[in-house]
This record gives sequence, C-alpha cells and structure tokens, in this order.
Amino acid sequence: MIKRILATLALLSISTPAFAAFKDVPVGHRYRNAIWFAESQGMVQGFKGGWFKPEQPMLRGEFLSIVMGLRPWGIDEPECDDLAWIPMDVSQHDWFFPAVQKASKYGIIRGFEDSTFKPHGILQMADAAVILARAYGLITVEEQMELEQTTTWYWPAAQALAARGILKSADIMPNKAITRGEAVAMIVALEKASPKK
Repeated sequence: MIKRILATLALLSISTPAFAAFKDVPVGHRYRNAIWFAESQGMVQGFKGGWFKPEQPMLRGEFLSIVMGLRPWGIDEPECDDLAWIPMDVSQHDWFFPAVQKASKYGIIRGFEDSTFKPHGILQMADAAVILARAYGLITVEEQMELEQTTTWYWPAAQALAARGILKSADIMPNKAITRGEAVAMIVALEKASPKK
C-alpha cells in the first residue's frame, strides 16, 4: 500500500508542471494557462509577493521588452549601433532601452510624430497588433506602409493576426487597453504558432 502511494506521488511530481502559483491567477482564470506557460519558459516574471496582476494594463515598454526578448534574431546580425533611431523619451539608463534599440533597428517600431515612444504608456490593441505582426514577420514595414495608403495604419497587422487566430476581426478595437493577461495570451499564442529557428 505504501509503495503504491509513493509511486502515485512520484508520478504526480513528474506529470504536474512546476507553476509559480501567483496569488491572483487561480485555477480557472481565463489566462492561467498562457501565464503559466510564459512563466515556465522564462518569458515573464511576476511581482514581489507572488502577484502577477493579470488585470493591470500592460505598458508599451514592458510589452516590447517581452517580444524582443523572444524573437530569434540572426546571430550574424551586427550589434545595434548609434545609427539606430532612439525615441526622445528613452534613455540608455532605462531597463527597456536594449529592446527599444533593437526594435528600432529592425523596423519594429517607428514611434510617434513627436519622436517619442511613450514606453510608460498603456499598451493599446493597435500597438500590440503592429508590434507582434512586424516582430514575427507576418507583415513587413514596407508592406504595411503600402497598405496604409488605402486603409487604417493598424489594420494590415491586425488582419495578419486574425488570419492566424490570434485576434478576431469582429473584436478588433484599436484603442482598447490591453491587460497583462491579454498581452501574455497573445504572445504565447503567436509563439506557439510560429516555426522555431
């Protein structure tokens, strides 16, 4: 009997993933699986005290840092240099500076008309769609700029995500604030659907 119990416990220890039990991501939470996967893969971390804050708005700098940290950029690519466009509101001392610099180099971001990126601003659906579509190669900057001549600036990227089931066309609300849970779910879905290099 004791051997059977020990064998059962051993099986559970193997088959049950080691999940950092965030206090605010209980069993049944709609983004729990995505958050667990992201945390287990080292894609995201929580806050002190065991919180993840899935309903808190995701910031633009946070989102860009996660995405840029995941993409398999070519190892033969030269290091980012001083020629890369750096937004006026981003400094080399900011923790998200490397992500902004790399994203600028690869054309993932273009910033606003006032030459800022607003890294501390709340991420909106349009921003998330464009960053993801460009970073994962679903649409090039040139393609988007060409399509922008006949449609809204974010629409080509949003449609590219919708075609892969990441977004639903009927649910695309460009100015909708994206929560941390939603953002992670979008990234995880696209990461799983993307071929690994």
